[in-house]
Formats: sequence, structure tokens, C-alpha cells
Amino acid sequence: MLATTPLVLSLERFGIEGTFLALAGMTALLMVVIALTVRDRPAEAATAEPRPRETLLQSVRGLVEVMRMPELRRIFVMGICFTAPFMTVGGLWAGPYFAEVQRLTPAEASIALLLLVVALHVGTYAYGVLDRLTTSRRRLILLGVAIEISCLGVLAAWPTAPLVVATVLLFLFSCAAPLFVVLAAHARRFVPQQRAGRAIACINLMGLTGVFLMQAGTGAVIDMVHAAGGAPETGFRLVFATVIVALAVTASIYARQPDGPEERA
Repeated sequence: MLATTPLVLSLERFGIEGTFLALAGMTALLMVVIALTVRDRPAEAATAEPRPRETLLQSVRGLVEVMRMPELRRIFVMGICFTAPFMTVGGLWAGPYFAEVQRLTPAEASIALLLLVVALHVGTYAYGVLDRLTTSRRRLILLGVAIEISCLGVLAAWPTAPLVVATVLLFLFSCAAPLFVVLAAHARRFVPQQRAGRAIACINLMGLTGVFLMQAGTGAVIDMVHAAGGAPETGFRLVFATVIVALAVTASIYARQPDGPEERA
């Protein structure tokens, strides 16, 4: 959230040096707060006998063991899009979209980006609530993907939509984007407690790989349109379409994932 409107206002008033010094000070303060308040384990587990520390080789073997589990493969595929769609649309291209297609100033675009980040946090909280209410994590994730595809589909077909319409669609897309909340919980149902961290690490690895591939791919699409002399809205139409394809492919594979070990044949 600080990287949107607050950053623009700070840069205008204090410049780069003052802004980065302030961010460094805030980071140091947070480190102190974490050191003083965050515990390594629940109080009741503090007296329990600690598990022997794993060597680096044992850690790598544990990671490979989890990656080879067939019951997690579809979850790992879905993990490719657990953060990449928002990081590509909201984190990389939303600013240029608002500037080049919607003709907003940097300050105005920063407000729109702030709304998207707020929506991401709203969605994160909402998924936590919905996860306790729903009986199927798979269906909840697929519903989120459907919302993402629907919102981006409208923008792909109508990239020059009025500012209010485009902002509402991207806000809803951002609300549906934080699938990792439920996906990580879904993965934990298939692994023993001592491998839960490995499973989440694998999902994160797939997610970061997805971010790299999706951002690089959409960047190549934008470059191709610029080289051909196409209009800005054409480039963003293709960006939205690319993200839609990635979501549709990963979700179609994930849709066959059972909700829990008890559902396996």
C-alpha cells in the first residue's frame, strides 16, 4: 500500500533520498517490533523436546519428496497462478494501463493502484472467512478463478471501458486474486505436519516461477505491439487475454483435484 499514493506524495515532497531513508527507518522499527513480540512457537510447546535440526541435504531431500507426491501435482500447477495474475496485472501493468489508456496522471493512477492493493487485502481476509464457511476448497478456488477470468474478459474485449467500469472490474479481480490463502490450506490436507512447510514452499516456488513467466511473457506482448505500431489498448487487450489463458489452463488441471485424501480413488 505504501508503494502507491503514499510513495508518490512522499517523492514529491521529500525526494528519493528522504523517502528511502524513511522506508529504511520503518523497516528497522518493524524488525525491532518483531524481535520483541513474535514467538517461535506456542507457549505450551516451548518445553517440548525440539526435533533434531535437519542438514541442508535433508532439507533438499524433503523438498524433492513433497514435489514428487502425485496427490499434490495439480495443486502445484494451480500454484503457478496463485499470485502471478495480480503481480502481472495489478503489480506491473495496471499503472501503465491507467496512464496510457485511461489517461490518468501519475498521482491519479497511484490512487487507482491503491484501490487495487486495498482490494487484495480485502480478498485475503474474505478468503479466510469463506474457507471456514465452505465445504470445498477446490470449488472456492475455482470460483475465485472464474471471477478473475470474467473481470479480465470484459477488459480484454473492452480495454477502453470508462474509468469507473475499468476500476470496478480491476477491483473485483484483485479481491479474487489472493488464492494462495486457500491453496496453501488445501495442500496441507495431503501432507503430514512435518512436511507442511515443504508443501507451502513448493507452492511459493511455483508461484514465483509463474510471476516471472507471466510478466516476461506479457512484456514481450507489449513490445511486439509497440514494434508493430499498435495502439496502447491493443497491447493491454493481449495482456489481459494472456492472463486469462494462464488462469483457464491451470484451473482446468486443478479442477480434478480432490478436496482431501479421503476422496482419492
